[in-house]
Amino acid sequence: MSFIKSCDNDIYVEHTESKNGKNIFVMPGHGSGVTVSKKIPILREMAKERGYGFTCFDYAGYGKSGGEPGEWQIEEWLQNALDVYDFVNTENNFIIGSSMGGFLMLALAILRPEKMKGLVGLMPGFGRSFARVRKDKPFIGDFNSTVKIKIGSNTDPFYTFVDGKLDIDLPTFLLTSLGDEEVNYRSSISISESLSSKNTEVMILKDTTHSISDIKDLRHVFDFIDRLKV
Repeated sequence: MSFIKSCDNDIYVEHTESKNGKNIFVMPGHGSGVTVSKKIPILREMAKERGYGFTCFDYAGYGKSGGEPGEWQIEEWLQNALDVYDFVNTENNFIIGSSMGGFLMLALAILRPEKMKGLVGLMPGFGRSFARVRKDKPFIGDFNSTVKIKIGSNTDPFYTFVDGKLDIDLPTFLLTSLGDEEVNYRSSISISESLSSKNTEVMILKDTTHSISDIKDLRHVFDFIDRLKV
């Protein structure tokens, strides 16, 4: 456990070293983090059982991190993730992006692909307020404009989607649900269709809600990671 500086804020980081060469790097959802989310401690324990390293953090303004909370301060949260990723500097990373983090991980994959081995979207997508708050900036981008991912939205039924093609050639697993009350399952399909990777898989659960935290559901994530070689 430690703090790093990111965007002039103290960002809280938890990191455990790997015993088998694989590291799980979790990008939390909106207004969340390692000390806030109920599912992240479960992911941490499941990673530990397998000997995986584990990295997660609190976004600026939330949990133990400094800063003021904001509704959709995408650029700052993406920079937090980049700074944590560079700080831990691990090999063989498998990125788990939860909810909003499932979209932000796409930008991280474009910016830092060298040490990544796979991506996992866990109920990936944005909620309804994203389109309202970000109407003048409907995209994900870093401060230096080296990546810009356009996000579209369909209001009936509401879902957000990647509007364009992304040069991401990594094995990708997207776990979504028909019972998700926050993010439409088609957000995951749009991610799969946007990637250049030919190794993508979308699993659609039936009744699981957006706050997915049941071990039997989360086990699908680790089944995917377990079978990937490093």
